[in-house]
Amino acid sequence: TNNANFSVGGSSKRGLAVDNRAILKSFVNNASFKHTGSNSLIYVRGGGTIQNITNSGEMSIAGADQGWKSVIRLEDAGNLTGARVDAINFIGNSTTSNVNASGTKWNVISIGSATSSIGAITARDNATINGHFSFDQGTIGNITFQDSARITGNISLAGSSRISKILIDGSNSSGTN
Repeated sequence: TNNANFSVGGSSKRGLAVDNRAILKSFVNNASFKHTGSNSLIYVRGGGTIQNITNSGEMSIAGADQGWKSVIRLEDAGNLTGARVDAINFIGNSTTSNVNASGTKWNVISIGSATSSIGAITARDNATINGHFSFDQGTIGNITFQDSARITGNISLAGSSRISKILIDGSNSSGTN
């Protein structure tokens, strides 16, 4: 659990990396978790699993210049062993963004391997997401926006990726590009 202001910089560093079949039960951000450089903030690969990611504070990247440099990135390790995140929750007036200094939006969540998966993505309680969900491959369960949550960005699928269901609750949730 992050209850402080935590930042990482540089082009080769990440804030949190789960790799090589490691399992992290939960990562909760209640404060500020930022990447001031240009790499992924949370990186899951090579059979790594995070069972729950919850942001109720601010998670952001300031210097991204490529789509794979995401707030949350899943990929395999070249051995066909994908990564898994069971649940991603954006809640309680949180802000999650990947917008660089020139105003270009990059990916908040991206999957770059057919063997990687996300169980559910939920945004609620006035959560704000500035950036894209980009699924080049992989499997995504449900994506839900409710209780005035909003996204400014795209949700895109390519290759063999698939989403089971997208639900936008009628209570002031919104999405714009």
